[in-house]
Amino acid sequence: MLISPVFDLSDKGSASLTFDYAYRLRRQQAFPADRLRVELSTDCGESYPIMLLDRYAEALATTDGFEEQQPFIPAGPDDWASVSLDLSPYTQRSGLRIRFVNIGGGGQQLYLDNIHLSTTVDLPSQLGASLRLLPNPFEEQAYLQLRLPRPMSLRLSLYNLHGRQLWQSEQWQAGAGMQQYSLPLSLTRQLPGGMYLLRIQAGKTQLQTKLLKQ
Repeated sequence: MLISPVFDLSDKGSASLTFDYAYRLRRQQAFPADRLRVELSTDCGESYPIMLLDRYAEALATTDGFEEQQPFIPAGPDDWASVSLDLSPYTQRSGLRIRFVNIGGGGQQLYLDNIHLSTTVDLPSQLGASLRLLPNPFEEQAYLQLRLPRPMSLRLSLYNLHGRQLWQSEQWQAGAGMQQYSLPLSLTRQLPGGMYLLRIQAGKTQLQTKLLKQ
């Protein structure tokens, strides 16, 4: 049995588990047969109710024929099979754990290799979680803070609550990491007191937050 550490997909947009395995039948098998299960836990490993993969007998074999006399040892790439399992239904969750269970039925050895968990970030959620306006409410000067996971273009726009655009910045290329931008004093000083909407265009992602002038 092979069990992963606990991992977190709560800020991920998609995820997949990939691995390679090799197995050859010892003989024509009747039940019980050798079996490989890949199971998912959503409670840090207390239980594994979700079956991601269940292969046994001929469906488990990655090579043709039988190996009755000697232990099976993969001889090359053709003896291996690659598996990709979609974990996207389990994004936005934490406390996840995966286990590989090899149930022996008197057959040959099974080999696992190249186990990888690949994810993509849910960019709007990640950017939204890092977005800060300081101070808010503001009297004269306002600052935007935003953490970027990678370099991307940025553009800011300010609207009133009726949807009228009051100001738009030039587009600029920002690096990865924490960014801070000061809204122009020529803009913030002349704004009447009230609520405004600040829109942030980060690459192809658009965020919007409220800004209050005292």
